[in-house]
Order: sequence, then C-alpha cells, then structure tokens
Amino acid sequence: MNWNNTRAGYGALPIALHWLMLLLVAGAYAAMELRSIFPKASPEREAMASWHYLLGLAVFLLVWLRLLARLPGVAPVIPWEQVYLRDPEVVVGAGFGGGREKFEADWRERPVLSAVKSGRLVYVDPDTFVRPSLRLVQGIAQ
Repeated sequence: MNWNNTRAGYGALPIALHWLMLLLVAGAYAAMELRSIFPKASPEREAMASWHYLLGLAVFLLVWLRLLARLPGVAPVIPWEQVYLRDPEVVVGAGFGGGREKFEADWRERPVLSAVKSGRLVYVDPDTFVRPSLRLVQGIAQ
C-alpha cells in the first residue's frame, strides 16, 4: 500500500490519520461527558477538563497535518465498473461542478443503477455541506 493517495485508492497515511482523528474526537467528547460524574472542583473533574483540552488541541494539530498530507496527493478515482458492481441505493453529491442539473444529468446516463431507477439522487448545496460549520446540520437534513 502506498503512503499517499493514488488514482487507485487512498494511501496508508490518509487512512491512518482519518481513524486517529476519529479516536481523538471520541476521546475529547468522552472526557467532557465523563467530567460530569465527578464533583465540582475535584481533581478528577479537572483532569477530565485537561484531557478534553489536550485531545482537542491534538485534533486541531491533526487537521493541519491532514491538510498538509493532502497537498501532494490526489483523490482516488472510482471506476464505473466498481459503481455498477456495488449498485448504490442512493447517490449523494455536494459541490459538483455544474450544479444540481449537471449532477442529475450525469447520473441519469446510467439508468441501470438502483439509485437512478428509483430517483434517489440527492444533491446538497455545497455551502451547507462541504464547509464544516453549524450549517452542516442543514446539509445533513437535506
């Protein structure tokens, strides 16, 4: 397996950073939830707050590391043969060049796919979905 992404798939580094990010976010969340079981001003409660802070800082640093790791690489291209083999029930697109009409037109050229047959082509406005913010909730709701 390659360290970086190739056209054939994701590399070992992006995959490892992805799962490490998940563990750090889960740990930071757990630290804040667990602090509530300790009395106020107790050393244990302060330790949970410190862990939350440290894990949050690690997430922040890892975000920058992931961004730097993405600079030289490319996103994998999934061959249409794999899409046909997996036959998705739903296709979600965001930030597709050309907007909703082009997204739907491109997918409708593949009428044998279950998602196309059943009309489950979901286009999400990239302003609500692509950039992480509170508007992400709106994008998920779409």
